[in-house]
Amino acid sequence: MKIFFTKEKLNNLSPKNFLRRAGYALITTREGRVSFVRRLTGGSYPRFHIYVGKDCFDLHIDQKQASYKKHTAHSGEYNGMVVENEAERISSLFY
Repeated sequence: MKIFFTKEKLNNLSPKNFLRRAGYALITTREGRVSFVRRLTGGSYPRFHIYVGKDCFDLHIDQKQASYKKHTAHSGEYNGMVVENEAERISSLFY
């Protein structure tokens, strides 16, 4: 699910600092791609996962770790009530 933002909506914070204030942690994939996660439980999964675009956050839930060694396939949910509620929570933090 895409959440669109402007610099003003982030109160002139970088997307990285905004997401950290929203409870997300920065992670780097094996390929070197940076993204952000927020755990739903005490374990690593399930977790909210966000990639940052030029003017949007791309949000989904990773239900479990990828089960293929060289592939990024996972049990991800890109819409639904849980994702919508998290998108609303993030949007409510906009200024």
